[in-house]
Amino acid sequence: MQFKNNPDSKTLKEIEKVLRFIREHSQGLVEKPGDSKWTEGNCLFSYQEDEPGFYTFMVGALKSGNITWHMMPMYGVSEMNEKWAEVLSPHTSGKSCIQFSRFDDLPREALFDIVRNGTPMFQQVMLAHRARKK
Repeated sequence: MQFKNNPDSKTLKEIEKVLRFIREHSQGLVEKPGDSKWTEGNCLFSYQEDEPGFYTFMVGALKSGNITWHMMPMYGVSEMNEKWAEVLSPHTSGKSCIQFSRFDDLPREALFDIVRNGTPMFQQVMLAHRARKK
């Protein structure tokens, strides 16, 4: 996958750790390159039925050399946000985004819960959202 901001080899290795973690601990997500002007140059994890631009997780590289990881379960599932916002606060850069340079510096228990348990919870939020749109 080609990431925007041309990350160096060290950053690419750290990104691969994140991608591997998501692959190992999430269920039912499809990995693909960004598919909209907002996500292009990033790696998305979404459900097959998601519309273009929608995702559960997005991972990419920043110009600073840091990694950005958008975690929609933190945005869309209040239980996840209430439980882990404080623990992730040293890395938080938005409502659902964290930034870091080393994956091993992140709180593993929080990440595991968000990816393993937050993913199906977020899917339910999205299914309810789609049902309201119809």
